[in-house]
Amino acid sequence: MRQEILMLKARIAEEKKRLSHLELTAQGLLAELRLILDPYADLLTEVDMEQARAVLEELYSRWKEAREVKEKLSRMERDLGSLKDF
Repeated sequence: MRQEILMLKARIAEEKKRLSHLELTAQGLLAELRLILDPYADLLTEVDMEQARAVLEELYSRWKEAREVKEKLSRMERDLGSLKDF
């Protein structure tokens, strides 16, 4: 049982690191998107919508993956709690 707990703790640490990386990447993508969607552009045609779309699609992918990781972490931490009760 002890080995199982240690393995689960290691997996939780890996997933937290993965989530942190996803969040950091998303912050960069948000900053990039803000630069592309210049609120001071005079004309809509001055905005590079193709680039904005590509960045937004990447951001959406990171967002979706982060949600999955958070759900997985929640399950793993719940399982860890029940293993410690034994």
